[in-house]
Amino acid sequence: MPSDTTAILLDLPRFPGDSDADGVLRAALYGGTQGWPGGSLFRSDDGGETGGNNWQELAQTADESTVGLTFEALADAETCVIDRASTLEVGLYSGELSSVTELAMLNGANAALVGNEIIQFQTATPSSKTN
Repeated sequence: MPSDTTAILLDLPRFPGDSDADGVLRAALYGGTQGWPGGSLFRSDDGGETGGNNWQELAQTADESTVGLTFEALADAETCVIDRASTLEVGLYSGELSSVTELAMLNGANAALVGNEIIQFQTATPSSKTN
C-alpha cells in the first residue's frame, strides 16, 4: 500500500572508502505511518520537463532512517575528546536509538547528524519529552 515518504538530503563530507570519482548522495528516508513499506529516490536530468519526464531511480530502501528533533542546542565541547558530561534530548519521528559499548562507538557506531555537526554517542536513554 502506498505511503508518504519524507527524504532529507544530507550535506556530508566524503566517508572513508568513498573514492574521489564518486558523486555520493546521502539521504535519510522515513515514512509517516506505522508499517512504512520503504521509499525510493529519483532524479531527472531534464527537470522532468522535456516531454518524456525522464526520471531515473537512484536508490531504494525498506530500512527506515532514525530521524528526530533536538530539544536544545549542542553544548560546547572539545573535539576529538569523549564528552562524558553533556546530554542531548531528542524526540524521534522514526526509528529508535540504542546504547553501544565505548569500543563500538570508537569504531563508528551511533553517528548522528545534529544541525551541521556529526556527533557520536554511547548511551541512549528514553526521554519523557515528545516532539
